[in-house]
Amino acid sequence: MITRDIVFENYPEILILMDMDYFVVDYNKAAGDFFRKQNVILKHAHIDQIFACRDDIKQALKQSAEFKIDDKIYEVTTDIITVNKQNVGMLIIIHDVTEERKTHETLFKLATIDDLSGLYNRRHFLKLARKEFKSAYSNDKMFTLLIIDIDSFKTVNDTLGHAAGDIVISEFGKFIKSFFRKDDVLGRLGGEEFIVLLRNTDMAKAWKIANNFAKSVSDLNIKYEGKQISLTVSIGLAGFNKELEDVNQLIIQADKAMYRSKVDGGNKATDYGDSII
Repeated sequence: MITRDIVFENYPEILILMDMDYFVVDYNKAAGDFFRKQNVILKHAHIDQIFACRDDIKQALKQSAEFKIDDKIYEVTTDIITVNKQNVGMLIIIHDVTEERKTHETLFKLATIDDLSGLYNRRHFLKLARKEFKSAYSNDKMFTLLIIDIDSFKTVNDTLGHAAGDIVISEFGKFIKSFFRKDDVLGRLGGEEFIVLLRNTDMAKAWKIANNFAKSVSDLNIKYEGKQISLTVSIGLAGFNKELEDVNQLIIQADKAMYRSKVDGGNKATDYGDSII
């Protein structure tokens, strides 16, 4: 015979039965064990007494959200119990979703992050850039694109080997992360070519940022097997304007400006307006 104890007590998830005033009416063994570890007594407790010092958890229990304890992530779902068309209570189910979230995060990184540089891969960067383009067009916002190419990168590969080239890409990716703002969008287009979207930044501000970045790169030294590898970069800038049809046109403009920097000997920044050659 199926009894309450068989179903309720042996259910692996945390189950808490509450009345409509948020007082605990019943709970299963998993709930008792879980909250006992947190020094919380569930019996007849009100939801505001459960984790009294953790408003985030109280809100999660009330709103069917997520909360964290000891590096674990828990998801809350609530089922309203109805008798004769009246709400008489609620069953709160707490599920450990830590591994699910870790798996999701791993899959997200595999799909969006360039392994070598640690920046967004080309595909995901373009997805974010298209979204930013639409937002800027609709809301009269401004952003600027920088295309950054490491000068003489082929020489590094030819003289020190591809392993050295990989180290350069990896360290350069870290440097880009440390230099630009958290709100900026950072990506690797491929090879030694990188791209940065400076949010809410006009050309004048972007010009200063690009030149400061180029100077900082020239001061950067990367070590490989006892050797110091010095770098310079060629940078092209292009700013959003409503005459453009899509973000691809803006990327083409920034790329042309970067090529102008290359033609001029590298180690400099050029904006699209000065890049016609």
